[in-house]
Amino acid sequence: MKRSQYINSYLDAMDARLANGEPLITPGTYLSYRLRGRAKSYMAHYVLALIRSLHTTPGVISVESAGHGVAYRREI
Repeated sequence: MKRSQYINSYLDAMDARLANGEPLITPGTYLSYRLRGRAKSYMAHYVLALIRSLHTTPGVISVESAGHGVAYRREI
């Protein structure tokens, strides 16, 4: 299975948010900020691929996001 191209940038962004004391965001929210143009029309596919990759990556845990959804971060 191919990994999402956004997995490392998402996890890096969540590490930065934790370091700055900011609330974590869901993969969907993250991608809504990142995707532009035609890619935004395929956002659901990108979100599913990112979540699937996060679930299969060792050392990644799920936590509650700012809006009470599911966010992911690296284990400490």
